[in-house]
Amino acid sequence: MYAAGDVARWPHPQFGFLVRFEHGTNAADQARCAVARLDTCVPYRPSDYVWPGCDWRLQIVGRPQADGTEALFGNLELERPRAALPHADAAGRLCAAVVLNWPESFLQCRRMIAAGAEIVEARNLLNAAGQA
Repeated sequence: MYAAGDVARWPHPQFGFLVRFEHGTNAADQARCAVARLDTCVPYRPSDYVWPGCDWRLQIVGRPQADGTEALFGNLELERPRAALPHADAAGRLCAAVVLNWPESFLQCRRMIAAGAEIVEARNLLNAAGQA
């Protein structure tokens, strides 16, 4: 039996516990995975990112945690501000990022999360990019 969408929970391979992501990107990823896996048994590995349709580009990757919030990076003085708010897990790895109008940093955060990078690496990268 397969399930997809807002009601589907699954054991996330990175977090190690059951999760549910309630957004359209995840529902589409789950549906593709279910169709592709009808004859196999491969765990679902989501893309873990979402962005809402609005004038400003707000992108989220991973699973933000209130107690793992890092400093805000970017430049809020611009006409179209850009910012990144990374999140660390208990082991000090980058586990999520909330990014506003800064697609380059979003892609970097997404790659670092997939690679299991430490939050220190994300901090250094975002600080350097925010200075540019």
